[in-house]
Amino acid sequence: LEYSLCSIYKLNLSNTGEAQTMTGYITTLSTTYTSNNLKYQLYTKSGSTYSSASDIKALPIVTNATSDFSLNSNNINVALNDGTSSAYSTDYYLVIWLSDPGTNQQVDSNKTYNGKITFVSTNGDTVSANFS
Repeated sequence: LEYSLCSIYKLNLSNTGEAQTMTGYITTLSTTYTSNNLKYQLYTKSGSTYSSASDIKALPIVTNATSDFSLNSNNINVALNDGTSSAYSTDYYLVIWLSDPGTNQQVDSNKTYNGKITFVSTNGDTVSANFS
């Protein structure tokens, strides 16, 4: 694969309450992309080694559309350990790139994308951040 654009976002999820499980997704706030060439994948890091935590997916190109973080077509469950006595946190890395399909990509030239990353816990709590 060849990439002509790549952005990395560090996502830090922290917990100062009881243990909980969260699932995450991306929502398109606005975009001028019309192709499915803008891709994303979530990674974890252990030491200096990065590992895939999700499947490679295309970012949705319709405003207010969502795409979840999934691995092997199953939603990823992020376990946040109990943080009542000592705060618990875990990091993920969201990588977004423009994939090269091997054909003219004039359609992807000078495009913008604005999105929102949201994680929702099993008890309904949410945390979110915008990116562009």
